[in-house]
Amino acid sequence: MASFDMYDDEKHTEVDTSSDDSSTQAPLLWSPEVFERRSRWRSWRFWLPLGFSYILTAGLSAVVTKSLVNRPCASKDRVPPFLSSIDRSLHVEMGNAAGAVGLEGKETWNNFTMSTEFGGDEIEDWWYDLGVYTTAILVPEEFAEDFALDPAKHALVRPDDPDYAPGSVPYAGYPMAFEVTHKLHCLNLIRQATWFNHEYYRSIHHRTWSGEGHLTADGVPFETIMREHVGHCVDVLRQNLICDADIELVPYLKGRGNSNDWKRPKTCKNFAAVREFVANHQWTAALTTPFFLDDHHASFKGTAMTRKPKHSMEELWRGF
Repeated sequence: MASFDMYDDEKHTEVDTSSDDSSTQAPLLWSPEVFERRSRWRSWRFWLPLGFSYILTAGLSAVVTKSLVNRPCASKDRVPPFLSSIDRSLHVEMGNAAGAVGLEGKETWNNFTMSTEFGGDEIEDWWYDLGVYTTAILVPEEFAEDFALDPAKHALVRPDDPDYAPGSVPYAGYPMAFEVTHKLHCLNLIRQATWFNHEYYRSIHHRTWSGEGHLTADGVPFETIMREHVGHCVDVLRQNLICDADIELVPYLKGRGNSNDWKRPKTCKNFAAVREFVANHQWTAALTTPFFLDDHHASFKGTAMTRKPKHSMEELWRGF
């Protein structure tokens, strides 16, 4: 007697090979009904694990994605609700070529970069318009989570804070600074610290170069503080450049040796919108004394950044 066991769960009738009556023999092939049952079972055995795997993968992906989005480095373009009024649209600007613009016959890059020998006090007016001396803004306490703020670590002021005059703290909040204005401040400080500029700013008692803009510690030489300040600014810009890791490629000019073509279109965010937000949200109580810039500029009380710059946004981009 021969037996055909195709699957453990299905047993077939044994075939009697000694009999000549074919009508009494069990079929050697599956009947249509048996084949249909086997096909359905094989289909379910394929699709059930696949469906379960899909659901499991989707669930894990959702968990991982949520954890990544909530990380500080998830997306620099994610705008918290407190800053949602800032226009973050993109536009195209043309970069400056690597050469002097010859302002009134002066060999210089532009109004932001010329030496004080040629530009004098007007250079600082251009940087002032960018917002390098803006005060802090006060972020309401309710937005603390959006900015990863911790009251045990970060300064938090309240309307009843005894360190401030009554009414000068409109609501409980965290004093904060914008990255862009801080980076511009650092770039300006490095410019002032160059060998052809620093003596000028010392001579006019600029707030940064006279100790006015520093919280000096007893026994710490001012020169040490300045070295630390300049070093901090170099390091901040260094880390930000590495963090951004800009991969835009810049070609070399034909017949100009190793000179790059910097006069090329650049996709930019709306700095004017950011500047307007900063200017309108300056926390005036952050300046407890009149703002002193240097001997050649008038001191004033309140905001340290004009709401309307002297120069147009186009001029502030080009530098002339």
